[in-house]
Amino acid sequence: MNKSNANPLQVPPHIHALLNRLHNLSTAEESTSSTAIAAIRPLRSQDAEAGNVALHNLMIDKFVALDKDKCEFVYQLALAIGAKTIVEVGTSFGVSTVYLALAVGENAPQGGKVIATEIEAKKAARAREHWTEAGEQVSKYIELREGDFRETLKTNLEEVDLVLIDIWVALALPALKILQPKLRSGAVVIVDNTTSLGDLYADLLNYLRDPNGSFTTLTLPYSNGIYDTTVENKAHYNTFRELKQSAESCPLCQLFIEELEKKNGQYDYDQTSDPGNYRGIYYTGKHESNFVRIREADPKFLIGLTMKCQGGFATVDIYASEGMFAQYVTLSHCWGNAVTLQTTTETLPTHKKQISLSRMTKTFRDAVIITRNLGFSYLWIDSLCIIQDDPKDWETESALMADIYSNSAVTIAASSSENSQVGCFFPRDRTPPIALNYPSNTRSVGFVYVRRPLKDFEETVNSGPLNSRAWAFQERLLSRRILHYGKDQLHWECQETYLSEDGHEAFGNQYDKSTSILSSSATSRVERNALYMDWYKMVEDFTKRHLTRESDKFPALSGLVSVFARLTKDRYVAGLWENDLLVGLLWHASYREGPRLQRPPAYRAPSWSWASLDGGISFDSEVNYSAGGIPMHRATLALSDINIAIQLAGSDPFGMVASGTMAVSGRVKQVEYQITSESLEYYYSLMPNMSDSLYSNGKKIGTAFFDEAGTDGSLYCLEVCTSYKNDDEGTTHEQSALVLKSIGANEKYCRVGTASLRPPFGPAEKDDWFYDVPRRNITIF
Repeated sequence: MNKSNANPLQVPPHIHALLNRLHNLSTAEESTSSTAIAAIRPLRSQDAEAGNVALHNLMIDKFVALDKDKCEFVYQLALAIGAKTIVEVGTSFGVSTVYLALAVGENAPQGGKVIATEIEAKKAARAREHWTEAGEQVSKYIELREGDFRETLKTNLEEVDLVLIDIWVALALPALKILQPKLRSGAVVIVDNTTSLGDLYADLLNYLRDPNGSFTTLTLPYSNGIYDTTVENKAHYNTFRELKQSAESCPLCQLFIEELEKKNGQYDYDQTSDPGNYRGIYYTGKHESNFVRIREADPKFLIGLTMKCQGGFATVDIYASEGMFAQYVTLSHCWGNAVTLQTTTETLPTHKKQISLSRMTKTFRDAVIITRNLGFSYLWIDSLCIIQDDPKDWETESALMADIYSNSAVTIAASSSENSQVGCFFPRDRTPPIALNYPSNTRSVGFVYVRRPLKDFEETVNSGPLNSRAWAFQERLLSRRILHYGKDQLHWECQETYLSEDGHEAFGNQYDKSTSILSSSATSRVERNALYMDWYKMVEDFTKRHLTRESDKFPALSGLVSVFARLTKDRYVAGLWENDLLVGLLWHASYREGPRLQRPPAYRAPSWSWASLDGGISFDSEVNYSAGGIPMHRATLALSDINIAIQLAGSDPFGMVASGTMAVSGRVKQVEYQITSESLEYYYSLMPNMSDSLYSNGKKIGTAFFDEAGTDGSLYCLEVCTSYKNDDEGTTHEQSALVLKSIGANEKYCRVGTASLRPPFGPAEKDDWFYDVPRRNITIF
């Protein structure tokens, strides 16, 4: 077991510095108070209530925060349970609140909340100062309720995922009783100092340990003890060995066992746990291997595969799955042009009662058979588990693809099927292998058997019809395990390996699942630049694929975007990342994808977004990232005062866009361009992705890559960056720019392409073509 004490927080340096300063201040304050605390102990042994009051009065103005290791554990615990709403009773100076806000921000960037209570105005004021210093990454998720929590928590309280109680011990049980009706099933309650103040916590601990109550408990081996309890008294593990075995499949148990071993080394795993001992282990809720609690972020409906017979036909039905514990299987398939069975507002009541297998397409029937033979009882199919004519349900569920596919036990991929009528099972060639004899060294006759080669992973999966579908792109990347059904053999794909039924080595895709965004440890193992590099490769792949509905461009990628947003903590703006515009803005038509890009009939994205057009795109290699996540060339973004405004078309923060603008300050200069052909149409038909020459005062200064054919009119270049490259010829550089077209007065433009400008430009310009133009404020639509 790795006992590294590395800080689990991946946050900006100023937040690390703030937390270290506050923890050091708290440690020093506790050290100076230790003598006074010791003097109170005899009084506590004689009169617990009087001793408690004396201790409270002593520490009321002291700067004391939850220990750093406890804060880090609570942060990881909040991540492990996916906490979106947290209540901290007694925020004090707001140190532990920072950790809780960081966890909520990762779990729920839109809508997460930490409700912090504090009765003392001075502490509340200091807490606000600390949160402001931490910045919006922390402060935006905190709602401070000043005053007596017995009043402030009475109203406006949603379902709670996690509670941290760190207040005067006499108020701990009342706090729990106020919050208990709002605790969701499986919620976690943390109470500090339960060992050192165990006698004073007697009422609370007896309440939590009541065998007829609704809690299970666990005490962790931190200084003075930290007590963990979970709603739903389902089961507990009596030995460390059982907990360790559970940790192999449960991330929450894994977190507990790591903390225990980090604190106390290896245990006697057959030792019986004792809840009264600070080393005791009580299991915190029901779980089984690979079981997932169906929550808001998981499928709303699942197809239950308990076979029934209705009128002589085998049927299944749709379950409302919220609140269930269930293993389920997902299906990835091509809809194609075939008629596909769908759930609509009209058919939903019927489908909840029964769905005749005879009405299902062959792919769906095959998926039912596979799911049952694998031993699972629930199946998720998009067309049946999303209400197709309900825009709100469709938008909500499509936004949850990251959770739906990553939480499924396995994904069935109909990789060789062009539509849902083709199915997963194909007739196989049963021709036996041919025996060829050959003389051996012993002069006896030996045999070798040969047969025709089967279609390999590359042909079946990577070049198959399913892999050309845009929606299937994120379904494949988000799935932890996939069974690919080909025409003559099965293929397996997971985060560790690729396997083919014939035993040949299989090669998957260009994204290494063991180190990519799909890895649970991605936040600590993958550098931010490498994440952006993965993103650009994925966008290039995604844009080559086909969509039946042009408006699905953003929804078909929103599941992956939600994962990237959580890992990078960056703002997603219509296909780009706000903190990496240097690369994100410089996309262009892929040289290898045939005709130039085409604009869809209806608005889909601002012109500066690759999603505004259809067709394969690439990103500027001159400022792109190498395999190590390091820029290939030294480059600095030349734009400043950037303000991006996005108006969404729905509730999905990563979904469809109604409008978008980018206001920037930069250097803009008019440019001339020239082609040698007499006809634009003739020119583009011969060389659709060749670049056009750019001129200034009759001298060629670079090349332009126009987004669409037939670009004409007055054009302007907006400087994006200057990149430098060291090679055998010395240091060379070029200026990268967006090619813009004016669309009206007041400095309004739209993007029409990109440009690469290479010196020398002329005697005056030398190495900077923009030398003679001042910065000005423009808006790109």
